[in-house]
Formats: sequence, structure tokens, C-alpha cells
Amino acid sequence: MDKRKFLYYNIHSIDNDKRIILSNYIDEHNIDHNENSNGILLNFSQLDDKHIDFFYNLYNLENKYPQYDTIEIKIPHKGKNPRKKILEYKDYELNSLEKLILSYSTN
Repeated sequence: MDKRKFLYYNIHSIDNDKRIILSNYIDEHNIDHNENSNGILLNFSQLDDKHIDFFYNLYNLENKYPQYDTIEIKIPHKGKNPRKKILEYKDYELNSLEKLILSYSTN
């Protein structure tokens, strides 16, 4: 099975210690992701192979608790503000058909 596909189906079952390592790795390497109250959303199809290999090896660690001396861990501070993406909106002029459609939806 392809590593990306394997991670897609199995990454949710990793233990909390590995989740902290995974989260720190994502932050350190500036991997594009979305974060909400449910967790982190990653697009595995767009990740480099080196990141996929790291996630795959992390998932397949044999022992229950990973060797912390081989992996540098940064524990996130609760007071740290999450990165916010700035959205830019463009001005859009509606045509007459779009105005008519929207007029029905507001009634």
C-alpha cells in the first residue's frame, strides 16, 4: 500500500505522544495545514516525500513511547496565538440575473 494512502487511513489512531511530535514537526517545517477545534487537516497528496517518510516512520515506531533523545520536541504554549490567514476579498459587481436570484433567497 502506498505510504500516503496508509497514512490517510491510519494517522488518526496514533497516540498522544506521537501527536505532539507530529504537530511540532508540522510547525517547524512550515507545512501548509488547517487547524480547528477538531485537530489538524493535512493534504497528504501535496506533501514532499521526506515529510511522508517522517510521518510513516513515526506511526510505525515499535515501542509505545518514542525515544525523545533522538527527536527534538517543542511543547506548544497555551498562550501562543495560532497563525491566522489573511483573507482578501475582491469587489464583485452582480449582474441582473444574479441580483434576481439573490432577491428570491432573502424573502
